[in-house]
Order: sequence, then C-alpha cells, then structure tokens
Amino acid sequence: MGSSRTRKKLDVFSPIARSGARSASVAAPAKLNLSLRVIGRRADGYHLLDSLVVPIALVDHVRLSISSHPTSRVSIRCRPGGAPEGPENLAVRAALLYLSRTVRSAWVDIELIKQVPAGAGLGGGSSDAAATLRLLNTLSPIPVSTSELAAWALEVGADVPFFLCGGSARMRGIGEDIQPLPSPLEPGAGLVVVFPGSLLETRHVYAIYDDLLTTEAPVSKDDRLTVFRGPLLQWLENDLEAAAFQILPVLKVLKRQLCALGARGALMTGSGSAVFGVWDGVEQASAAARAMRTAGVWARATQILDRLPAIQTHDEDDGRSPSW
Repeated sequence: MGSSRTRKKLDVFSPIARSGARSASVAAPAKLNLSLRVIGRRADGYHLLDSLVVPIALVDHVRLSISSHPTSRVSIRCRPGGAPEGPENLAVRAALLYLSRTVRSAWVDIELIKQVPAGAGLGGGSSDAAATLRLLNTLSPIPVSTSELAAWALEVGADVPFFLCGGSARMRGIGEDIQPLPSPLEPGAGLVVVFPGSLLETRHVYAIYDDLLTTEAPVSKDDRLTVFRGPLLQWLENDLEAAAFQILPVLKVLKRQLCALGARGALMTGSGSAVFGVWDGVEQASAAARAMRTAGVWARATQILDRLPAIQTHDEDDGRSPSW
C-alpha cells in the first residue's frame, strides 16, 4: 500500500511481523525546552516545572507489529545499539501498560531506529513510548480516547504526554499539566542541536541545583549568551544550566561556539546534556551544524514541528481477519 517513496522509507526496518500480525510505523520526534523554570517541589521530592516545550524534526523511527496470542509478550530491537532492549526501555513499558489496561493479550514486537541521542535531555525515550502508545491504539480494534491515552502516558514517564499533543506547549507540574501554546520562534527559524557525547544523570543535576539554592550565589543564572531580538528573550532560560555546567563545563563552551557561528541565542535543553542554538533560517543553521561536525561535535540542523507525525499502517496478515 502507499507510494514507492513510502515503501522505500519503510525498508529501513527489518521484517518483524508474523503470520496474522498487523504492523504500523511512525516517526518519534525529539523535543527542546525553550524555557525551563523550577517553580517548586512536591513532598515526594519531585521538582515542579514550568516549561515551554517544542517538538523538532530530529526523530527516531518506531515500527510495531502485533499479533493475537494467549499470553502477552513485548520484545524490542534498537538500531544502532546503545538503547536498552528490555523492560527498562520506556517503549516496552508503554506497550505492557497498554496491554494491561485494555485487558488484552498479544505478542508485540517493537523496532526502533535511533537517531535521537539517549540521555541528552531531548526526550527520545519518552517520544518512543508515546509513539508506541499511538501505534497500539491505532492497531487496536477498540481504541481508547486521547485523554485516556494521555493519562496512561504519564504513568510511563513525565515527558510522555507531551509527545501526544502534537505541537508546542507549556508544560507544568511534573508533566501532567499541558497547555498548547504557539511557539515564539518565527516561521522558518532554523535550529542546531549539539551533543557532547557525555550524559548527565537527571538526579545529579537536580541535586546540584538544590545545593545551589542554599548558597548566596545566583541560582542557575548563567549568562544567556544571546543577542535575541523581540519576545523570545523572555523564554530563553533554563534554571538547571548552572548545575549542569558544574558537572559538565563543556556545555558552556558549546553554547559559546554556537553563538560564535551566528546563533541568535543558545540554551541547554532539559537537564542536559544537549545544547541548541537558533538561527533566522534553515540554511544558516545547516551551515553552522556542518561547522560543528567539522570540529568533531555531534550536531544536527532541524526545525520545529507543528503537528504529530502521521502513522503508516501495514497489514501483513495471511488473509485472515486480525483477531487482536
């Protein structure tokens, strides 16, 4: 089904479907925090956030195959290696939760083509989980509502519900309060995401942040390294930067390099360790990304997405009606 272009695109996946199975695939976008403010802390220790989050065209590719079976099983394969291939993978957790909540048993095979660096604050694992929920709901004979799917998504991870909303949003609390919000970036703006190759443990970043609160020094107010014009200046701020820079000083260097290449502004995303810069156009961003790669840094030019990637379904049954 579909055009030859679509078929060629799907050839990156290995054949994972069995006889009688149904399968579908979708792109799973990364995210950037254009702002991140820590506004409080719950009694259980979770920090409360207020953040402007945008999905970007840096994506993983997720393909899922499902077939009816008396027992439930979820398997996953990731290419290239590096991402977990067991129950610690959020996509696996999402699939198991969906089967449990819909009281259905099935064999589910997931294949991830990873392009979003893991542990970089880009939300790759959460996006893969959201994509898994979307795929299962599309293939289900009795899909659940979007609101119910979002509630389940929050049980998988705090960032997962965002990847179901399909555009820029203000995300508050621990991820449960999501309000669609137009991006302050101008149409056509180009982005460059850089990743130093070193990971930051989220708990460690927050621990340093909490320690900074007890000092007299300004908390997470590193200079913004920006010459932004207009309203975006009020957004480009991340309260976790000062803590992350103590752990991984190269992040501040990367910000300066992006601005030296012409970025109108640069910021760390999430709790790190990826950093991004903003340009007026895609061509300028692409040139900057090439320059960063020439210097030996992982870098990708990208743009903001304004809608959820479309799901492609691929029925691969043997002529029988799917029973799942």
